[in-house]
Amino acid sequence: MKLVSLYARVSTTQQAQKEVPIKSQIDEMREWCATNGYTVAEDFIFADQGKTGVNDDRPQFQEMIALASRKPPLFQYILVWDFSRFARNQDDSMLHKAILNKNGVRVLSVKDNIPDSEYGSLIERFIEIKDDVFVHQLSRTIRRGLRALALEGYWLNTAKVPYGYTLTFENENINRAGIAKRHGRLVINEEQAKIVRDIFQYAIRGYSVAQIVDAVSFCGLSKRRIAKMLANRNYTGTRVVYSRVEPKGRTSATPTYSVPDAHPAIVSHSTFDQARLKIKSRAFKNGPGKNGKHIFTGIIRCHCGRNMVHQNGYWICLGKSNAINASCDAKMVMEKQIINVLFDAWDNTLFNETALAEIVDATKQRHQNSDVAHARDHLTVQLAKAKARKQALFDAIENEVMTMDEVKDRMHKLNDQIVGIEIKLASTVDLSQDLSLPKTIKFVQTVRRQLLQENCIERQYAMQSIVEEIVVDRPKLRVKTNFMGMEDEQTLDLISEPKVPEVFYRPDILERRTLRGLAHTRDEVLSIARHIRAYSNDRSITSRCLAKMKTSGMIAYIHRYAILQKDTLAKTEG
Repeated sequence: MKLVSLYARVSTTQQAQKEVPIKSQIDEMREWCATNGYTVAEDFIFADQGKTGVNDDRPQFQEMIALASRKPPLFQYILVWDFSRFARNQDDSMLHKAILNKNGVRVLSVKDNIPDSEYGSLIERFIEIKDDVFVHQLSRTIRRGLRALALEGYWLNTAKVPYGYTLTFENENINRAGIAKRHGRLVINEEQAKIVRDIFQYAIRGYSVAQIVDAVSFCGLSKRRIAKMLANRNYTGTRVVYSRVEPKGRTSATPTYSVPDAHPAIVSHSTFDQARLKIKSRAFKNGPGKNGKHIFTGIIRCHCGRNMVHQNGYWICLGKSNAINASCDAKMVMEKQIINVLFDAWDNTLFNETALAEIVDATKQRHQNSDVAHARDHLTVQLAKAKARKQALFDAIENEVMTMDEVKDRMHKLNDQIVGIEIKLASTVDLSQDLSLPKTIKFVQTVRRQLLQENCIERQYAMQSIVEEIVVDRPKLRVKTNFMGMEDEQTLDLISEPKVPEVFYRPDILERRTLRGLAHTRDEVLSIARHIRAYSNDRSITSRCLAKMKTSGMIAYIHRYAILQKDTLAKTEG
């Protein structure tokens, strides 16, 4: 008995409805078996709906091959409507047929009548080549057609319209299968587009994706969607099409083709590139103390070189916070204390109009003395060359001179180079034409107002727009600032130097056992001693021990500090 398994397949819903439905394939295969004396194995009828024949990633196909590979096989033949239903890739087709033939299972076709002679295998081979060539030709034809529509400004993926746009449809076209095709164009949705622009500005200002989600929580966008929006170059008005050529069906990082000015832009190319570069730079700053929403996150370090982390209103060194390896002896610092020190210093410099006027004049002079125009011309030439090389790679892919895999690394390097040049161009604008004291004062007032806000993200952005680095080295605070291109380093007193009354410098003070006859109470003396302990970072005694100390002991403690400071001053002057 010639026992036959049936296999049917259609690639698309349209094919199933109009051309070769699975039911029609199976009916014709049953009729062929009855005519030619074969018996259909009713338990072994397989069908894959909506699966391409370019690969063998088909559940029913894989199950059929597994059953046919058993020893002994459960059936002797596999019947298909035509050989293209079995596979359209000649390599896959030859491999599976060779395995099946070795196990005594043959593949037969209703439409492709292969003679049982020495020329049969050769004819079958020609059919496989023809099916393979057909798939590649069809793929090229479809790509050309899609690109032609994209060049005309049509958006082809109607199921996925970018947030910030709406789709407007034009006249329907009827294809050869009699199915109506509607092509739409993207139109800006101003309400959503405002949110998109805000998202890109947040990214440029250094917000993480999670922080952006919090900032635009009212619109219900997820973290994953916002991350995809920040990587979607279609927002610049350039229609970018990617192909799924990576493993596991992932989208390639290199576009198949792009069409400039295909639809209205929501953000500029410069804004998009700056946001991408900022997001990319954040990827290299992961780790404790480098990411977060607190005002000094990412810019504050301990004197030992480690980052500091925020804990309940205090900043503590990572070497101290690690209980297993507490290798740093630095004390924690109150956040409010650091802010107060910075404000006290900036009220006489950055937040002072006289100082701002000097900064504006110095900035203008610096730009007038630099050859900004020459630098811009040089960068413009570099940008044009890089874009020409990128276009040449696109042309090579389109003309099939090179494959996507061959140019992928080169394309990544060119993209990074173009982004870097465009950002440099943006930063070489001649500021001397637009810079003025009133604008600068307004900007500084905005920064100061943001520093005083409760919104952690705004405070962090405002602080990092001025400060590049803060190093806590008790009792000092080393601050590196970069304001309007003017770099500066300041050493500030985190703890002010104690003012010791003159009486504590006298040698006979050590003979006293009480404060009788002195113009100081015990609380005042204790306050001076605690101030000295904090300023000198004295670890030999605690604040509680000072409070319990006898009066004579506190007097001696203050006297030792006073004499030490006097000797230090004498050596410095000498």
